[in-house]
Amino acid sequence: MISNEKGKSNSLLSPFMKILIIVIPVLLIFAAIAALETTVPGVKPQIPNPIPRDSVVTISYPYHHQNDTSAVFKKHASHGWPLKIPIYKNSSLIPRNFIVAYYGTLENNRMGVLGEYHSNELLFRLNEQIDKWKKVLHGTPVTPAIQQIVVVAQNKPMADGMYRRRVGSKIVEEAYALAKRTKGILIMDIQPGHSNVQSEIRYYGNFLLRPDVHVAIDPEFYMHDNRIPGRSYGHMNTSEINWCIQHLKKIVIQNGLPPKVLIIHRFFKKMIIVDEKIKLEPEVQLIIEMDGFGSPALKRNSFYYSIYNEPLSFAGFKLFYKNDVTYGKRMMQPQEVLGLYPPPVYVQYQ
Repeated sequence: MISNEKGKSNSLLSPFMKILIIVIPVLLIFAAIAALETTVPGVKPQIPNPIPRDSVVTISYPYHHQNDTSAVFKKHASHGWPLKIPIYKNSSLIPRNFIVAYYGTLENNRMGVLGEYHSNELLFRLNEQIDKWKKVLHGTPVTPAIQQIVVVAQNKPMADGMYRRRVGSKIVEEAYALAKRTKGILIMDIQPGHSNVQSEIRYYGNFLLRPDVHVAIDPEFYMHDNRIPGRSYGHMNTSEINWCIQHLKKIVIQNGLPPKVLIIHRFFKKMIIVDEKIKLEPEVQLIIEMDGFGSPALKRNSFYYSIYNEPLSFAGFKLFYKNDVTYGKRMMQPQEVLGLYPPPVYVQYQ
């Protein structure tokens, strides 16, 4: 009896299982069709960003001190270091790369190294400088940068009343071509004069649609009153910094670009106001660069005064081939610059 009942149960289950095997796929097909039919006719479905964005992570900067619990770490922690900075997980340029920039304008040789040499010699010198950095960076990739001043502050008003001159697109294209030859990036440097960052960044907006073009602002030449650029120092306020970040963020998201780098020059505190109102975004990597020339001791003091004592974001450092030697007897070497705290992720040569 037991064996007969068992056989009876098996014979009843077999047809049922066969029905399930046939019905379930059919139900799934109908469900998929129903889902498609719920789209409203004439309404375009929302399409995600064409280039998938990386997941956002927060890093500690200086990043190589992230797990450091030594007395040195605790000393810097009392000053607000390391910082928590949001970055893209994979597509961000820094801190996985170190940027070495040649600064100036291709129009003349009076504003930096960029205009002092013909293109071949310029790139040869830049590559020589990069090789020096590679020796002390221990495997960190180095990204070359051509930093072209695209808005040049003037000591006299232009036709529109603004104390600044805009460089033509031909020069910007030449600078971009140099950057491409180095397999690096172009940084458009802006000295607003009596204009404003909003107008000048928008003016060169088409270049920012390129993934390898970034922005630098020089508050020294950003005047908010009737003062003359070069005769007194300008400044950049918090709302303007936030506008730049949000504007670049919008460009990045709308065009599926990797994060933009935004560099702000600074060699004394009043050039920018550092406070909690400055909102960092993963789409824009902010670098505060210590500008100014002089002896190594003077430059170190300026760095700690304007960068270390007011933590905000990544740090940069500027070196002068002529002025550092003229006024400070020598130019600092890569190992000395990396010995600063926080260690810069970007260095600029003028």
